[in-house]
Amino acid sequence: MIFAIGSLIESKIDNASFPQYQNLKSRAQAEQSILADSTSTPLVRLQAMLLSAMFALHAESTWRIAHISGAIMKFASLHRFHRLKRDPSDPSNLISIRAWSCAYVLDRAASSALGTPVSLPDMYISTPLYEFDERIMESPCSNLPWTEHRDTLDKDVSYPDLRTFSYICKIRTIQSFFMHMIEKDELEGKPVPLDLEIHMLRELREWENDETIRKHSRGYQNPLWLQHIGHLTRLSFCFVNKANIFSTNADNALQASCAACTSFRCLQKKKQIAQPWLAVLSQFRAAVTLWYIIWARMTPVPQHANDAIRDCSAVLAIFADRWPKAEHYRDCFEWLASTIPRSQPQGQLSAEARQGLASLLVKLEESGIHRTTSRMLHEICETGPRTEVHT
Repeated sequence: MIFAIGSLIESKIDNASFPQYQNLKSRAQAEQSILADSTSTPLVRLQAMLLSAMFALHAESTWRIAHISGAIMKFASLHRFHRLKRDPSDPSNLISIRAWSCAYVLDRAASSALGTPVSLPDMYISTPLYEFDERIMESPCSNLPWTEHRDTLDKDVSYPDLRTFSYICKIRTIQSFFMHMIEKDELEGKPVPLDLEIHMLRELREWENDETIRKHSRGYQNPLWLQHIGHLTRLSFCFVNKANIFSTNADNALQASCAACTSFRCLQKKKQIAQPWLAVLSQFRAAVTLWYIIWARMTPVPQHANDAIRDCSAVLAIFADRWPKAEHYRDCFEWLASTIPRSQPQGQLSAEARQGLASLLVKLEESGIHRTTSRMLHEICETGPRTEVHT
């Protein structure tokens, strides 16, 4: 199952026959047979579901990701993984906490990318998330059993570092708290209360200033990848609409959008990470936020945004070459990039142009987009922007 998923993710089967591909795919989704096996422990079954989720994250189905992330949390809570107590002397307890932490991180990542409520709120969870602890003599590098038969390993092999995983758990907790506040107070589309915004930005700065972010240099342990997650998190804190389009909040959203686009393009050039489907959604959200601000402000494209627009165009074009469904996101981005800057007067789109965007939006919503992204696109294609000029 591990080898099949790896082969599918790394696209090493481009020349494989259809039966070979189907065989790999069936092995990659073998969690169904494991779940049905009553002799397997709940931990083994949870691990199988998490492995299958890795395949879903690198395929092109938004709804498969939403389904499996929610199903994993339901299965884990059914077997009380959310109510574990840490026992450093029990190896199985530590593995169970790691597995639960993976399920939690996956659920929060999917919810953040789609703008949906989390599957199990933090108030019902007492299990501590994984935290690397040198005091229990734990190796920072995760063991890879499938490589033990090899006499020598490639020098470029990058072992998963559990300190980085612990660090990721922290940012998902921050995101989870914010999503909870949004749902609890029904803040979607409304200005974020100042005290909440200050609190969240302070939490994010503390996370970004942690020394862990500078300790590694490759792949998903690359500081640039961790900074990219920080940019996306900052963007999620900014709810931009026409009422606050000239505010500091909108300025922060524009800056975070540009940073998210340029940082992911840099990661893509390094060829050290795979192409996760959630990255399509997050890059598209950053791009739409950028164009929404330009449209609503009725101004030319800012000079500092040009590089981000070019980078995002390249990113979505590469995604579209890999996945047919990603073509909808690329096409919409190209529509925004060609239509909004040329509108006369600035920010005023013709009825024909808005109708073209509306037809693209139908396809995007079928494929899945963040609900804030959907709101922004609906505003662009259904209503005209504010007519007064900011002074």
